[in-house]
Amino acid sequence: MSTSVAERYHWTRETYGHAVEAGVFGSADVQLRHGEVVSRVSPRGPRHAWAVQVLNVAFVDGLDRSRFAVRSQDPIARTDDDEPEPDLAVVTARRYAEDHPGPGDIHLLIEVSDSSYRDDQRKLREYAEVAVPQVWLVDVARRQVEVHTSPDPAARGYRDVAVHPDGDLTFDGVRLAVTDLF
Repeated sequence: MSTSVAERYHWTRETYGHAVEAGVFGSADVQLRHGEVVSRVSPRGPRHAWAVQVLNVAFVDGLDRSRFAVRSQDPIARTDDDEPEPDLAVVTARRYAEDHPGPGDIHLLIEVSDSSYRDDQRKLREYAEVAVPQVWLVDVARRQVEVHTSPDPAARGYRDVAVHPDGDLTFDGVRLAVTDLF
């Protein structure tokens, strides 16, 4: 009796990009995570969608477009084999037609957590690892926003964390009431 073991293929962002352009995945809703092509982790419910919509409008309307671009649920180039898709990314304003924004282009990432809190906590460590300067975790279930700043790549964490159950959050002139997200 023989046993076969399936070999796993480790995808890079380059090979994944070629496969996407060639239509290999068709209409499948997949993303590249740590060298593996995976289906989306969790569906986006109405509370999640509402928070993303409020954030998107606030940032698109409020930021200086000569300095910043806003990407909603689009890939970022975290490493050579990882393209997470944060709910919102504020990046340096430039043309991203040939590649996704990388860590040096990112000013703020926002993850909205409804049923995905544990996965989003893991993403925080990954974002700190590449020194993303600021991450907001919108915790829909607890009706609060965690603001993570001062990344420590070696420790894979953020030195400063502030929890906001109410009040206003600000980023480069954009002011957002926490309660508007819920």
